[in-house]
Amino acid sequence: MYWGLFFQTEEEIAELEEEIRRIQDAIRGKINPMKLAQTRLENRTYRPNVELCRDNVQYGLTDEVKQIEVTKKALEDKLKQARLVHLHSLTELKA
Repeated sequence: MYWGLFFQTEEEIAELEEEIRRIQDAIRGKINPMKLAQTRLENRTYRPNVELCRDNVQYGLTDEVKQIEVTKKALEDKLKQARLVHLHSLTELKA
């Protein structure tokens, strides 16, 4: 019975490590869309010879940046939780 639990725990740890890698990849995947949305918003804000206007495009870009930030924060929280579970599993395995 003990060895069965040991191998089950090792398998769970491997799954957690894969989940951590997927979350890290997802976080990295948000970098370029965020840069693009921020650049578009900044370019629109500082257009030469054009008054700053708050229109649907401006609101859309602002919402896009906020949504990416919220998604990235949720992924970072999920990553933190996965790392804590991983650490706990490793501790259990060594005990």
